[in-house]
Amino acid sequence: MAMLVLGLFALGWWSTAWSTSAACIAALQPVEVYRFATFEQLVHNFAMEGRFFQTIHEGYGDHWTWAGHRGLTMPLVAWLYGFWPSPQALAGMQIGAVLLGVVPAALIGRRAFGSWVGLMVGGVLYLGHPVVLAQALQDYPNLSLAVPFLVFTFWAMGSDRWWWVLLGVAVGITPREECVPMVLAIAAITLPWREPGRVNWARWGRNLGLAIAVVVLSSWAIMQTLPNNQGVVAPMIAPILATMFTPEGIALHGWPYLESFYLPLFLPLGLLALLSPFTLLPALGLLALHMVVPPALAIDRSLFGHSHHVAPALPFIIVGSIHGAARLWRWTGPRAGSVLALGALAFVLRHGQSFLVDHNLRPTLTPQQPTWTHPAWGLAAQLPDTAIPVTSRAIALVIANRPESYTYDGSIRDKAADEGLGAATHAILDTRQADARVWIMDMPGFEVLAEDAPYALVS
Repeated sequence: MAMLVLGLFALGWWSTAWSTSAACIAALQPVEVYRFATFEQLVHNFAMEGRFFQTIHEGYGDHWTWAGHRGLTMPLVAWLYGFWPSPQALAGMQIGAVLLGVVPAALIGRRAFGSWVGLMVGGVLYLGHPVVLAQALQDYPNLSLAVPFLVFTFWAMGSDRWWWVLLGVAVGITPREECVPMVLAIAAITLPWREPGRVNWARWGRNLGLAIAVVVLSSWAIMQTLPNNQGVVAPMIAPILATMFTPEGIALHGWPYLESFYLPLFLPLGLLALLSPFTLLPALGLLALHMVVPPALAIDRSLFGHSHHVAPALPFIIVGSIHGAARLWRWTGPRAGSVLALGALAFVLRHGQSFLVDHNLRPTLTPQQPTWTHPAWGLAAQLPDTAIPVTSRAIALVIANRPESYTYDGSIRDKAADEGLGAATHAILDTRQADARVWIMDMPGFEVLAEDAPYALVS
């Protein structure tokens, strides 16, 4: 019965996330078109050309999301992308990866409860967390993968097999460099039990030692092969320190977003993590840091904005909630605990439905096709295979699956400074943009090939 309930929950979660993602991509309304386009061109060029480079984003080096942020999952994602090169495939891989986190979450629940009930509780607390769904719908930032990967690290740390521990550490550090300290925190707070009431300190020391060894060796190897020569990550610390202290005290830039952004990380059932305070502690530390970061450092405090920076905190809240629920189950007894578990399931479903409606998502048990597609997609489909297109940042995703493409209000200025529009062969133009229209129409050989007002495909 538990597996059936969890299976139906997972099916509905997948179908809702997939359908929402497909609709957002078709309408060119994901979190940020420009960011998504950059990621797709990077993985496309690695899949097709064997190296990371991009021409669609201005300012950053071609490989900024690779060497700058050291997303170690990128080569695997790029290889898989090669089998179905499309933005929906890229989004689908992220949704699938986040969904798979339900497996270690359910296993953690079974371990904590000692029965099949824990399978359902662990799975529901994972998939029923609204922000887990929000992470799955991000525009493929590597850091969103911290949610399932770090939950797996939690499960692996509780295993009595050293190779699972080793794999858990290796998996946990791969999404991005922010995950490295969180993996060490998981190793430190996960206490393996010899028997009820007795910690196996020898196994705890072994786990922590393995985690430190993997982190040190991998960090050294990464610094040797992927040096951070673009100043993307480390210099952020200085502005944070410079702006967090004011004459009035610590500047909590995120405090006005407490109710709309930070509290939902603990609702509807995340407050159960208060019954497992040591598990929750690293998440509170990360959220405190997030709260003092000024908005100028690209920190978005919107659940369906760029919320991936809180992804490493979510596994601690979820696993803490599972452990807290298990303690509550033991205190109340199986009969009363069963009633509480069913009530919690009903509460999650009711709260989840309200969350979906509030954020304009449509729950469904089967994947749905988009009901409307942006006209730029149809124009992009008419581009010759050898075309080098240019378009605006607002619709850049339609030309991202090409080795070379530009944005006329972005990358053309620094990626093709000597050639300008001459670097491109075609343009997909929003004719309402008067400056761009005049600029492109002045090019030699200008010709309108197709129109779907207010957009036009020109050579």
